[in-house]
Amino acid sequence: MPNLLARCLLQNCVKIWATAIMMNKPNALCYRINIMAEIPDLQQRLDDLEIHITHQDSVIQELNEVTIQQWAAIEKLTGKLEFLKNKLQAAEESMESGETQEPPPPHY
Repeated sequence: MPNLLARCLLQNCVKIWATAIMMNKPNALCYRINIMAEIPDLQQRLDDLEIHITHQDSVIQELNEVTIQQWAAIEKLTGKLEFLKNKLQAAEESMESGETQEPPPPHY
C-alpha cells in the first residue's frame, strides 16, 4: 500500500510538473521538488498510523476479554441473586403459614 501511494504521488507530480512546464511556469520545478520531499513524510505518517491501528486492535482485544469476564461474573451473580430471592420467598411463605422447619425446643 505505501509503495502504491508513493507511485501515485510521483505520477501526479510528474503530470503537474509537465503541465506547468508546458504552460511556461517557472516554479514548476520547485513544486515538483516539494512533492518529492513529502513522500518520505507520508511514508512515516502511514507507518505511524499502522502502529496506532495495531495498538488500538490490541486494546480492543483486551477490552473484549474483560467484557467477557465481566459478563460471566454478572451471569453468576444473577444466578446467586435468583437463588437467594427464591430462598427468601420460601422462608417468608413458611413464616406466614405458621409452619416452622425447626422442632420446638425441649422445654415446651
